[in-house]
Amino acid sequence: MKWLISYKVISQSLDPLTVEAVNKGTMICSTMHRGFKWKMQRVNFKVDVHRVELNNYDMVLGIQWLAILDNICN
Repeated sequence: MKWLISYKVISQSLDPLTVEAVNKGTMICSTMHRGFKWKMQRVNFKVDVHRVELNNYDMVLGIQWLAILDNICN
């Protein structure tokens, strides 16, 4: 994976974790990338991510990611 090399992400093997998709399909996650960085709308983010092979998406942001934003409501 080219982006792992270019961004120098630290990969860590995990005990396999089963992830269920909305369509009730399942995927196995056995890798975590620590310190993954990305930029969205001119804001930099850094978080640990679990790797799951996806056909049509680059990244899916879950509720754990939203927690790093702190309070976002008025």
